[in-house]
Amino acid sequence: MGRKFSEKFAQWEQEARLRETVVVDHGNAPIIEQNQRQYLNVSSGNYLGMARHSQVIDTVQKALRQYGLSSGGSPLVCGYSTEQEIFARRLAEFLGTESALVVAAGYLAGLAVVPALMSEGDTIYSDSLNHASLIDACRLSKAHVAIYSHGDVDSLEESLRRDTSGHRMIVTDGVFSMDGDVALLPRLMQLAEEYDAWLLADDSHALGVLGEKGGGSVEHFDLHSSRLIFASSLSKGLGIHGGVIAASNEVIQYLKNTARSWIFASALPAAWCAGGTTSLDILENSWAKRQQLWRHSLRFRTRLQQMGYRTIPTTVPEIPIIPWIIGSENDTLRVAEHLKQRSIWSLAIRPPTVPINSSRIRFALSAEHSDQQIDYVLDMIGRANFSAPTD
Repeated sequence: MGRKFSEKFAQWEQEARLRETVVVDHGNAPIIEQNQRQYLNVSSGNYLGMARHSQVIDTVQKALRQYGLSSGGSPLVCGYSTEQEIFARRLAEFLGTESALVVAAGYLAGLAVVPALMSEGDTIYSDSLNHASLIDACRLSKAHVAIYSHGDVDSLEESLRRDTSGHRMIVTDGVFSMDGDVALLPRLMQLAEEYDAWLLADDSHALGVLGEKGGGSVEHFDLHSSRLIFASSLSKGLGIHGGVIAASNEVIQYLKNTARSWIFASALPAAWCAGGTTSLDILENSWAKRQQLWRHSLRFRTRLQQMGYRTIPTTVPEIPIIPWIIGSENDTLRVAEHLKQRSIWSLAIRPPTVPINSSRIRFALSAEHSDQQIDYVLDMIGRANFSAPTD
């Protein structure tokens, strides 16, 4: 038994892929702390600063005193609170769907949908760069899983044209978490309509970020269809723990009776639901914050490209996920350490999280960053004169 572990640890260390827990404080803030030293944090998904918003915190504290810490049970037993019902209705209204379901974590959203709706004799079409939660959701289903090349909508359409399955589902990230590029959702929606399929879009990195009111990819592309199933983490744009599924009344009612990761998990505590409702109210009126975030993202991406470093093309350059592709694991670790020595917190992302030879520094920006902080990171990159390839 022990040999299995020792061999794997040795292999991962040799490949520069051995991971360790990183203990930090204030990980959702622009300034992060480790061992009493401060770093400029450009790795957090707290895109709009909602995880630290005083009104949201006040709401949660008040609700904690009223409801306590735990929900006390699963949603169909005693855990589904008035606050969760209010939050779910508010999310559906915000996202423009008939109904919504709040789950205990963003990872559980896809796990609730795919195995419940897809079974033996059905086919799931999954983008090759989908998030691990969607990959696991597909694996849990008894349906056939067909993986299409990243963003290759033409090959997907050809597969759909030949498909004779009982039911079909297209599964994709709205914004891909490691690349920062955006799925061609209007085209995917068109294919779902034409070939009688559901479209499950995980919009965890667009909710709060895209759209005039922060409605994510759905608002950005103005998508409306009974075939569309929206899933998202709430911890990024909204700054609240949990996840959401938004869809038609029929789909949500079906999931309430079949989605194991919702039925058999403790419900999201009432305090977080109350905080989520407050966060939504603020988010709708945070146009200036979104513009600030977009400006940071555009400037950072443009400057990195002007320095000759390789990024990933995107049709929506306002997305605050900006990968700097370096290549080898060891080179990427050296760059990350160089930046850390200059008090910049930007960790190396390596296989298996990303494909081999595409290790990267993945920058994630926030509206809470100042212009001076963004300039400092860019200046430290520019002064180092790294010899990373541009293609």
